[in-house]
Amino acid sequence: MMKKLKWGILGTGRMADIFVTELIQLPEAHVVAVGSRTQKNAETFGVKFHIPERFGSYSDLVDQSSADIIYVATPHPFHKDNTILALEAGKHVLCEKPFAIHAGEAESMVTVARTRGLFLMDALWIRFTPLMQWLKESLEKGILGKPGIFSGAFGYAMDFDPQSRVFNPYLGGGALLDVGIYPLSTSVWIMGNPTETVSLATLGRSGIDERTGILMKTADGKLSVLYTAVINRTPYDFTVMGEKGMITVHGPWWHQNSLTIYQGSKKQLVKHFPFKNRGYGYMASHVMTCIRNGQTESPIIPHKETLTIMKVMDQIRQQIGLKYPGEA
Repeated sequence: MMKKLKWGILGTGRMADIFVTELIQLPEAHVVAVGSRTQKNAETFGVKFHIPERFGSYSDLVDQSSADIIYVATPHPFHKDNTILALEAGKHVLCEKPFAIHAGEAESMVTVARTRGLFLMDALWIRFTPLMQWLKESLEKGILGKPGIFSGAFGYAMDFDPQSRVFNPYLGGGALLDVGIYPLSTSVWIMGNPTETVSLATLGRSGIDERTGILMKTADGKLSVLYTAVINRTPYDFTVMGEKGMITVHGPWWHQNSLTIYQGSKKQLVKHFPFKNRGYGYMASHVMTCIRNGQTESPIIPHKETLTIMKVMDQIRQQIGLKYPGEA
């Protein structure tokens, strides 16, 4: 019988709620602990999900719990400190996206994980869905020949609210880090690392990027055109275009279960894929397999690629003039 991996949850907000709702459905997982900034929040979350170990501080969670792995579900600016706290306590870590605010933070996190010999991964969950795994494998087998152009967008329309995390620079707000990470990371995964990047943005009243447009080019000439926004609705699809045709993955990003293959002048039937719940279970199962196999990083989201994505986002933010409080 497979030994269950013990999970601890650091943070009790919306993302923690979504993730744990799926995690408790996996037979190989056991959620044993939760930590929050207050004992009251930890108790409320613990009661809801029947979690036995409940802590009123993050340090107590990592130092005193029986968890093997910690899921970091706090806002962006706290990912670095929370992740390193857990790693230094001897816990494996799955860190919610975006992995960090900038590449320097990400490098510090990866360095500690490697030094401690512990598993660490960026929670880019969409890569693990059946659709995305089929797409990656099919592109590598040449279904489109050589891919040449990637087009993707993720934006939603929200009224300006200075109290919202989305518009708060002190919480890493803005379109790029909130949802732009989805098309950006998918482009890097499919097309490769960009060597040239050109970006434009509309910075809003609070200083965060409300709309951002990005054009990227790889060393071998592949292009990516990306859009992201928090005040404009965009398409949720993305398309990969190649020598032999193109594939459009139909949105929304949080529930991708169908795509259409176009080859020549013909449109093939839409291909459908299974998609369980919110999709996070596929990622959690992969993480547990890696840990059981003694791996300290994922072959699907290796540390090197996480650092590349963070460096690209740093370059984009430099081009559009987006700095967060405390940055030089």
